[in-house]
Amino acid sequence: MKICSILAISCMSFFISSTAVADTVSLVNGEKLNGIFFRYSQYAVEIYAHGEKRTINTSDIKSIETSSHVKLILDSGETVIGMLLYNGQEAVINSEKFGIISSRKDTISSISSTMNENKIIAQLNSPKNVAAKTTNKTVGEDSESPPKEYLRGSTVIRKPGEVELALTLSYDRSRYDNPVISTMFGVVANETRNRFTADIATTVGITERLEAWLNVPFQYATFDRTEGIYQSKKDGGGIGDLSAGVRFLAIGEGIQTPSVTFSLDAIAPTGEAPYTSNQLDAAIASGRGNWAIRPGAHFVTTTDPLTFFYGTSYQYEFSATHEGTDYKRGDRIGYYGGVGFAVNDQASLSARLSGEHVFELKKAGVEQYGTSLDPVSIGLGLSYRTLSHLIINPFVNFGLNDDASDFVLGLSLARSF
Repeated sequence: MKICSILAISCMSFFISSTAVADTVSLVNGEKLNGIFFRYSQYAVEIYAHGEKRTINTSDIKSIETSSHVKLILDSGETVIGMLLYNGQEAVINSEKFGIISSRKDTISSISSTMNENKIIAQLNSPKNVAAKTTNKTVGEDSESPPKEYLRGSTVIRKPGEVELALTLSYDRSRYDNPVISTMFGVVANETRNRFTADIATTVGITERLEAWLNVPFQYATFDRTEGIYQSKKDGGGIGDLSAGVRFLAIGEGIQTPSVTFSLDAIAPTGEAPYTSNQLDAAIASGRGNWAIRPGAHFVTTTDPLTFFYGTSYQYEFSATHEGTDYKRGDRIGYYGGVGFAVNDQASLSARLSGEHVFELKKAGVEQYGTSLDPVSIGLGLSYRTLSHLIINPFVNFGLNDDASDFVLGLSLARSF
C-alpha cells in the first residue's frame, strides 16, 4: 500500500490540474469535496469548497489529495512541505527538497495549507475560479462524483442538514397459470395481478454518519381470475403502509475493508388489510395489516470505477387480529448484492440481485403449510443527474422464480435541497 501511495503522489507531480481549485477530500460516505485544503488535525479537517469552509470530523475522512502545497508537522517537530496524499492510515508528501516522505497517522501533529485563509479566499474568488464554478455548478451535486442512487439503503448518502425529496412510480405485474385446472378440465386457468404504486419519500441528513427517511405509498391494483368461461375481476386503491427508518454509518470504508452501515426500519399498517375471507379483496389490498420492524446490516466497497454493495436484514412481523382471528405473517430474512459502474460525472449504471425467505403464515396459532416463499429477482438501473440538479433513476426488475413478480418497471425522481 505504501508503494501504491508513493506511485500515486509521484504521478500527481506531473499531472497537476490547470484549475486553481484542485484539492479533493473524500468522505467515508462516498461524498467528494473539491476545493482548497486548509487544515488537518487529529480531530477535524477543513476545506474551502463551493464558496464556503467545511469542517469535517477526521474519523469521517477517507482520503485527502492535494495539488497545492501543504505543511506537515510531525510530533517530533520535523516539518515537510509538498503535495499531500492521505489515505486514512498514512500521509505521503511529495517534497521538492526531500522527495517522497511517508508518515504514519499516529506520528502526525498537524497538516495545513501553506496559504493563509485570506489568500485562499482571494484565490477562490479569482476570475479563473469564478468561471470554473459557473461552468461546473450545473453538474447537479456539490461533489463531482457520479450519482449513486443505487446505494440508497446501503449507506448514508445525505450530508448533514440536506433534505432529499423523491417520487417513485412503479408498475408490478404477476401472473400465475394453474396447470392442474388447465390439464384436468382443458380450459385456461390463471390469475393476473397488476399493481401501480407512487411512493413519496423524504430523506434527511442528520450527521455525516446518520440519516433518517420516511416513505408514503399510494397504490392502485387490479386482479383478474379466469377459469374457462368464468372470470372474476376486482380493482381498488388507496394509501399503502407507511414506513420509516434510520441508517447509521458505523465504520467507514477502509483501504481493504468495506464500510458498515446499520439500519432500523418500521412499517405501520396504514393500508387496507388483506386478512379477509374474500380472496379478491385480499388480492388488491393496499396494506399488510400488521406492524413490522426490520434491522439490517449493509456493506459498501469501492474499486474505482466500480462500487460493490451487499447486505442482509431480518423483518419481524407482529401479530394482528382481524374479524376475531389472530394472524401472524411469516418473518422475512432478506439479502441482496450488487455492483454500480460510474460511466461519467453525471451517470452511473447498476445491477442488483435481491431475495428473501418468508416463513409460513400462522392463522389462529396454526401454521398454514405452503405459504412460505423464496422470491428472487434481478434489477438493472440507470442514475442520471440533470443540469437542474434532478436525479433520474429508471429501473427494471425481473423475477427469477415463481415466487417473485414477473417484472417491475419504475422511474424515480429525486432532488436534494
